[in-house]
This record gives sequence, structure tokens and C-alpha cells, in this order.
Amino acid sequence: MVSPHDNWEDVEDGYRNGNIGVFVEPAYIEDEGGVLYSRVGVTESDTNAYLVSYQSGLETGYGSHKELINFEDPRAAWEYANLVTHYLEYGSDEDLSISELQGRSDPTEDTWHPKGVVSEMRAEEVMRKMLGHYEFRLNDALKASEVVGK
Repeated sequence: MVSPHDNWEDVEDGYRNGNIGVFVEPAYIEDEGGVLYSRVGVTESDTNAYLVSYQSGLETGYGSHKELINFEDPRAAWEYANLVTHYLEYGSDEDLSISELQGRSDPTEDTWHPKGVVSEMRAEEVMRKMLGHYEFRLNDALKASEVVGK
């Protein structure tokens, strides 16, 4: 398992680096007619997924909250969050990096985004598939952090 990038502080439910954070929260995900609804902060018995999210504006209170992905397995969610810290650390623009992770940075490109809760794929496999032709940036981020091959 990849550890979070060294520049990120371990905080309750995630990681923080200055004004931004990546968090893993127990959630209840419901699919109503193809539209996903999520509730976070649910009890363990009501949890059916673990939501990985990105937040900016932590120091000011003014920022954004973006849901990245839902995993059935909490270990996969934490692995994904750890990978996100490396990806954001390597990228030059946080908003662009988050758009790439959401598969939204290149509207002309066929992008993949999982429908619902991911249960049959590893975190790194999901991230690579979502990044599409930006997958090389994940390789570069992991190499820059000396994570590849460990």
C-alpha cells in the first residue's frame, strides 16, 4: 500500500496539506433512477461505501468540496486517498489535477467514471482508468515520490 505523500499531515478522516485536504468518510450511497445520492457521517451499520473527497479552503472556510469516488472496501478508499496526495503534490494546479482525477479535464476525450460504488477494482487501477491519457502523470508523481517499486 502506498503511504500518503510526506508533505501531507495525517488528520482525522484524511490528510491535509495547508489549505487543502483529502478525506475518507463512511457513506450511504443510493441509486435512484441512475442518479447517485450520498450521505456522509452515517453510522457503521448504515455504511455501504467509503467516499473519498477533496476539500479546499480549509484555513479560510471558503472553498470547495468535491467528491472523487466511492469504494465498498475502506482499504481501497484509503489507498486511493494516499495516491491522490501524490498526484496533487506533483501537479502544478490543484483544480486541474482534481478535474483530471474526476475525468473532466478533457471533454473531447472519452473518459471513464465508475457508476456507483467500486467493489471489484483496486484503487490504483481505478485511478489509472479514470485518468485516461493523463495516466503518465500518476507514474511521474509516484516516481517523484520514489514510490514505484516499493
